[in-house]
Amino acid sequence: MISIDFSGMVSALDASTVVGVLVSLGVVWVMVDFVIWAVYQVGDFFDDVSVFRSGSIEDFAERFNGHEGRMRAASRVSAFIDRRRG
Repeated sequence: MISIDFSGMVSALDASTVVGVLVSLGVVWVMVDFVIWAVYQVGDFFDDVSVFRSGSIEDFAERFNGHEGRMRAASRVSAFIDRRRG
């Protein structure tokens, strides 16, 4: 059986190295989490734009069901679309 001696490596690890590695892993995790959040937000925005451009206020209102402020905005959008078509 092969025996590997890790005593030199363990003695070379001091507290600042361990803390530095943990901090750098945390920073990488935060960056990846932010990128995932940003991609989701951009995709959600373009979903809203496509629903708005379709002209169907029912789909637009259904998307924001339960959000009163957004429903008021949806009714204003509906009025705008009606004026534009009429």
